[in-house]
Amino acid sequence: MIEEKISESKNTDKKNSSEYNLKPTDTKSILSRFKDFKYEPSFCVPTGFKQFDGFLKGGFPDGLHILSAKPSKGKTTLCTQMADQGAQSGIDVLYISLEMNPQKLISQSISRHLYLKYGEQTTSTSTGKHYLAKSAYDIRTHRYADSYSSKEKEAIENAISEYEQYCSRITYYDREIISRKNKGYEGFKHTLANYAKTHERFLVIIDYIQILSFIVNDRVSDKQRIDEVVYNLKDFSYKFGVPVLAISSSNRNSYDDEGSMQAFNGSSSLDFTADSLFYLQNAGMDFSTEDKSEIKRKARTQILENSIMMLYNKT
Repeated sequence: MIEEKISESKNTDKKNSSEYNLKPTDTKSILSRFKDFKYEPSFCVPTGFKQFDGFLKGGFPDGLHILSAKPSKGKTTLCTQMADQGAQSGIDVLYISLEMNPQKLISQSISRHLYLKYGEQTTSTSTGKHYLAKSAYDIRTHRYADSYSSKEKEAIENAISEYEQYCSRITYYDREIISRKNKGYEGFKHTLANYAKTHERFLVIIDYIQILSFIVNDRVSDKQRIDEVVYNLKDFSYKFGVPVLAISSSNRNSYDDEGSMQAFNGSSSLDFTADSLFYLQNAGMDFSTEDKSEIKRKARTQILENSIMMLYNKT
C-alpha cells in the first residue's frame, strides 16, 4: 500500500513538473543579437503629433501607457484623434469605448475633418450665412439639415469620404464588451485575445480603466480591482508586443494643481506598473504663482489650449 502511494506521488510530481516547465530567458541569444550591431527598429505607433512623436522617439512603443486629467479636459478627444492619425499611417487600432458611444467618437472625427478643411469658411443660404464646418452634435442629429445648402451637404459628404479612407482600420467596441451577454470581464479579455489572433501590429485604446474595473471581482476593494485590470493590460501588451493606451481618472485632490504623480495617488498600482504616465492640462497656467481660485476662474471662463506632461517613462 505504501509503495503504491509513493509511486502515485511520483507520477503526480512528474505531471505537475511537465505542466509548469517554464524555460528561463535565453541570455546568450540576447547577447548575440547585441553583438550583431544591426539596427532593429522597434514597433511603435505614431500619435500624429509631430512634437509629441519626437519626444516619444517615434510614437508609443509596446507597453502600458496611461493618460490622465481632470474631467472634461479632452482625454477622449485626444485619444480619438490619435486613433485616427494612427489608422491614417497604416496602423490598426482597437478602441474600447466604455464611456462614450462610438457614434459620438466617429462624429467628432468627421467634425474635425470638416474644420481642418474648411476652417471659418461660410456659405450664404436663405436663412443667412452658415459655417461649412459642423459640430459633432450637428453631424449626429442633423438638427439643421433641412436648411443646409448644397455646399454644406457636399462639405459633410467630403469629410465622411475622407474618414472612410482609413476607418476600416479602427475597430470600436462599446459597453457591450463588458456586459453579461459577453460574459463580463472574461468576455472582455477573450475579445482582446481574439483581436490579437487576426492582427499583428496594432494599438489598443481603453477609455477608461475605472469603468472597466467595476466588473472585476466585487469581493475585493476598488484598488484591487484596478490592480487586476492594470496587470492584465500590461501582460497583454507584452504578450503581443503592442502598445496599450489607457485613460484613467485623476485623484480629485489634484484637480487644481499642476500635473504630478499626486494625480495618481490612491489609484492602486498605476503609478509604478505602467510604462509611462501622461497628464493632460491647460497650457499657460502658472501654478507656482497663481492661487487656486484664479486657476479655477481661467479654466471656467477662458478657452485654453491643452498641453501633455510626461510624468514617468521607463520604455
